[in-house]
Amino acid sequence: MLLVIQIPNSYADLDLSTNSKVYAPSHNLQIYGTGLPEENLILRLFSPDETIAKFDQLTTNPDGSFNYSLLTWPQPSTNFPYGTYTVEVLSTEQNGLSQKIDVQFSSTTDLLDVPVQRIVNTLVFAPEVAAINQPIRVFVQTTSDGLLIGNEPTKLLGTTHVHLPSGMSVTLTNSFKTLHQGLYYVDYTPIEEGTHVFHVVAFSQGTTS
Repeated sequence: MLLVIQIPNSYADLDLSTNSKVYAPSHNLQIYGTGLPEENLILRLFSPDETIAKFDQLTTNPDGSFNYSLLTWPQPSTNFPYGTYTVEVLSTEQNGLSQKIDVQFSSTTDLLDVPVQRIVNTLVFAPEVAAINQPIRVFVQTTSDGLLIGNEPTKLLGTTHVHLPSGMSVTLTNSFKTLHQGLYYVDYTPIEEGTHVFHVVAFSQGTTS
């Protein structure tokens, strides 16, 4: 007979703070706090879509303290859009104990409260059935708060692409044409039989959809 008893660590200790709550491009995200003496900590920064934008590790000082520069915020992009990010510090010695803090990445830090969140909505209109080697026209509409938005399609829809049945992808970066602000179209000719998936990504004012 094997009896396993888990004894809580009465010395569990993990605190996390950041040097600000709101950051703009080129600003430094500094984290500090305390853990166990000379403890290995895992650091993770989660982006607004909950993917890991930054991963790092550190070892606390002999007194358990730490002060670490996790990131210098870049210019907004599809990989680093404006929005709410989550900083997490995870202990490797205290049964997975972790602490999290939400911070805002914005165009300015001159804010008293959480900045207004811009939500970009994208609608795609495409035929359900097409013939190989016959062009089809795909329409894209981009809105924010019910208003049509957009600029040059190469900037707004620059990372849009098509997933082919073979597993390959074809970029449509320079293929979109403008009907009206917020209304765009692309003529695409299927070259393979099977299901084609259009992955339309809109990027406007630091926000993706």
